[in-house]
Amino acid sequence: MPTKVIFSFDSEDYITPEAADAEKWWAETMSKHGITACVCVVAELARQLHETGRWDVLEAWEKHEIAYHTDFHSRPPTPAQYLDPCGWKDGIAEAMAREGKGIDDLAALTGQHPSAFCKPGSSWGPQICAAMDRMGVPVFCDSPFLWDDPARPMWYAGQLLLYYHIHFDGYFDEAEGRLERMKRDFEERLSRHDGGYLIMYTHPCRLVTADFWDGVNFNGGANHPRDRWRPAPLRPPEQVTAMARDFDVFLGWVAAHPEVELTTYRQLYAEYKEPPARGVDGAEVLGLLNVVFGGDPAAYTDAVVTGDASYSPAETLGLCAALYTRKKGDGLPPVPLRRLLGPSEAPPELAEPIAVQTDALKDALRAADRFMSETGRIPASVSLGDREIGPGTLLRALNRLLKEEMETGGRSPERVTLQPGPELPVFAQNRRVAGMKFQGNWVVYPPEFTGENVIRQAQLQTWSAKPAVSSS
Repeated sequence: MPTKVIFSFDSEDYITPEAADAEKWWAETMSKHGITACVCVVAELARQLHETGRWDVLEAWEKHEIAYHTDFHSRPPTPAQYLDPCGWKDGIAEAMAREGKGIDDLAALTGQHPSAFCKPGSSWGPQICAAMDRMGVPVFCDSPFLWDDPARPMWYAGQLLLYYHIHFDGYFDEAEGRLERMKRDFEERLSRHDGGYLIMYTHPCRLVTADFWDGVNFNGGANHPRDRWRPAPLRPPEQVTAMARDFDVFLGWVAAHPEVELTTYRQLYAEYKEPPARGVDGAEVLGLLNVVFGGDPAAYTDAVVTGDASYSPAETLGLCAALYTRKKGDGLPPVPLRRLLGPSEAPPELAEPIAVQTDALKDALRAADRFMSETGRIPASVSLGDREIGPGTLLRALNRLLKEEMETGGRSPERVTLQPGPELPVFAQNRRVAGMKFQGNWVVYPPEFTGENVIRQAQLQTWSAKPAVSSS
């Protein structure tokens, strides 16, 4: 099968005048080869092009798909910085307030509502995902995470996450044999992504600039007034000419490659977009529990793929709670599938097994089911007498209760033993989630910035993570 290839551009330098020429060159060269690129534009760059009369760049972009690369990119505070003091709901509101104008300006100046969101540097937070989903931007490109298969998209916090795989930037400063290396590396990537997707990206400004524009102006959290902004240093003209020549040939080669299917974020989203919420057969819900837990009642919760459907741990919990609160006797009615997000706060952890009255557990289940319907997310905890239990404990209890009642013809046991175990899903152990950090990994952060609260929120939203399933 051909690999679906996207060319993505982080278009961001709104300070260096010559960067506009690079933007135009990339857009026109892509068009020359019949490639529809995805141009991730910082709103301030679009505004600057408009104000300085660079209509030629805006017109060159018209043949491509526009995505959103934040309002000001590296100018403080960046998304992780403004989200770190926030919780879940106020973080979403903060993201919408700060990025809504940028999305509106970009749509007005380019004639396109953006198809995707691209984070600046490493700066993001899960509230951004939920906010973008609400503002009609369904894709997160340059995702901080990917599923176990790099050629497969995933869902997280309401957005379709797509990973950047390979870039032009690594070939800028090695002119000797550059074109041959690019072709060889690209072929190797194609073989690993067969039948999946592959994103190749670059920063268009770097065709002409010898360094990044933001490190020059916002290094270490600096936020100088506009009259002190300095353009990035430029490359020698002969270096620019050589790079442009090699990239032009490479793009023509990729466009004609028999194992490549060119696509865009909008097209890929249409393929992986989830169908409207539907009813799920009760027996299928029990099957999900069997897959999640198997014979281990204390297992980590995990996403489940069954045929043409994929369920996040949060969705599995929602289905099980709905099944239990709606079933009568040993009957298994269909239950609604809710696209649920993770908890907004850290769940309590159970230290040791405890036996609880089944009636009290049923009350907790009904309360959790109402909470999920009202808020669109799973609860961080539910009250069970004088104690609070987390969603992992609740799902393990549901598994045990449903199975016992099925085995006894619908009769409930008098008591149920709650088993201690993990309150976060398997995906929280993913190396990119467990090893997530901000401090020291982008030059524009203040040295003391750690983003610990953003990291905690990102881990909680692993309840919403799952692989995406293609409609084809």
